[in-house]
Amino acid sequence: MKYLVVVSLVLASFSSWAVTTSDFGSWSLLCNGSSVCTLSQLVAKDKDATKVLLGVNVDYSYSQDFPVLKIKLPKGTLTKNGVGLKIDSFAPIQVPFSGCDEKSCQSVVKIDGELLEQMHRGQTMLIAFQKSENQQVTLPISLSGFDKAYAQLNQNTQK
Repeated sequence: MKYLVVVSLVLASFSSWAVTTSDFGSWSLLCNGSSVCTLSQLVAKDKDATKVLLGVNVDYSYSQDFPVLKIKLPKGTLTKNGVGLKIDSFAPIQVPFSGCDEKSCQSVVKIDGELLEQMHRGQTMLIAFQKSENQQVTLPISLSGFDKAYAQLNQNTQK
């Protein structure tokens, strides 16, 4: 199965505000009028993005002091083993799920200096999760344009 990386945003909190969008490689920077911004990328298995398998966002929604990486995966994902992240040849990390709702399961990761440096230097972030007891799924997130998108996120976000 061939996956198509589609740049978009799935944030209900932006639905009632005017949103500006800027594209940076594989990433989109979405901001509302009050300097609330997020970087976003989706992985879908169809060109119309109707079957989204993975969504990632980077923003300062938990604290103005540090960014977070939000990973959204399909409903029904097995959560007991968490989510695996691997950027290029850097060591993999395992992170727990934060919770699930009727639509998706999410993991929220504080982006420390080491992970941020890997995201700036890397080409591809692989996200691995368990779809079922016997099926692991690994999906790519392109890091193309992340460095410029992140710089713009910091410039647009009030700190």
